[in-house]
Amino acid sequence: MFHHSQYGNSRTGVNEAWQKCHHLNFQFVFYEGLKADIMAKLEKLNEFLSTNLSQKQLLYVAKYTEFNEMAGRDSLVGPKTEDNPQYSQEVVRQEGCFFRKGEVGNWKEKLTLDQVHKIDKWKK
Repeated sequence: MFHHSQYGNSRTGVNEAWQKCHHLNFQFVFYEGLKADIMAKLEKLNEFLSTNLSQKQLLYVAKYTEFNEMAGRDSLVGPKTEDNPQYSQEVVRQEGCFFRKGEVGNWKEKLTLDQVHKIDKWKK
C-alpha cells in the first residue's frame, strides 16, 4: 500500500505530513477536491503560495493538469523499458503506465477490502 524507495518509506512521509495538516504553512491538496472544483483549489493554492497568477494563468494550469493532458504526455519521459528509471516496471506491468483512469475512488478497486478499511481508519 505504501511505497518503499531509496528515499525511505512513503508511509513515514505521509504520516508526518498528516500530523501537520492544520499548520499555517502547510497545504494538503486532494485529487477529489481538484476533480470537484479545480479553479477553487487553484485559487486557494495561488493565495497560499503567493504566486499572484492571473485568472488566465490559472485557467492554463487547470488545462495543463487535466488528466487527459497529463496522460498524453506520459511518453515524454521515454520508453517504458526496464532500463528507464523514470518508470516503475511493476506499475507498467500492472497498469500499463503511470496514469490509470483519473477517476475519484478508483484506487479502491486496486486494494483489498482490508487495505481500504485501514486507509479509511487512518484518514479519520
